[in-house]
Amino acid sequence: KKYGINKFCIITGYRAEKVEEALVAIRKTHQVDISVIYNDRFDLENGFSVFKAKEWVEKNKINDFFLTMGDHIFDSNFVAQFIEKSANSQTILQLAIDTPSEFNVHIDIEDVTKVQIDNKGFIEAIGKSLITYNKYDTGLFRLKSTIYNTFQESFAEKKYTISDSIEKLIATKNAKSVLIEGLLWNDVDNAKDLQKTIKLFYPK
Repeated sequence: KKYGINKFCIITGYRAEKVEEALVAIRKTHQVDISVIYNDRFDLENGFSVFKAKEWVEKNKINDFFLTMGDHIFDSNFVAQFIEKSANSQTILQLAIDTPSEFNVHIDIEDVTKVQIDNKGFIEAIGKSLITYNKYDTGLFRLKSTIYNTFQESFAEKKYTISDSIEKLIATKNAKSVLIEGLLWNDVDNAKDLQKTIKLFYPK
């Protein structure tokens, strides 16, 4: 909202009612348009969750949108930089990336998605199990609505992760990275991550 985004679509799944309860207060506080779509196949991977927003994207005539995971948190300046730096790209997908450094040692190296990029910022490979990589996937994307064609191609092959679809875009030079460094972000998967993140973002 702070940076001009006023339409949101939340995809729910497991314990959806808890998310919807929380959104009642969020709508009142922030006075933004928040739609909720239930994914009854939340047993599938994250690409399928993104696909559930296809009708919402089409109904609202959205050609360009941001995507993030519900368990990722970012410094607001991180988001601001990504919005600015990703504004003029023509690629179907842009991914905010970070360089492994002392500044992000809190990142769970076993869980984080790794990325290999070339010297022009195009993504060459992506995945949690990459051996050779030079960046981290931060979980913040900018996408053209045509991404849904790529998702459908992946689903036809029984591949349901976002990374599966990115691999298809790599071949056509339609997956580019946006480097954001020196700003906090984290993936909060469990109670331990939550406590660590609170200390990082709100140090005493």
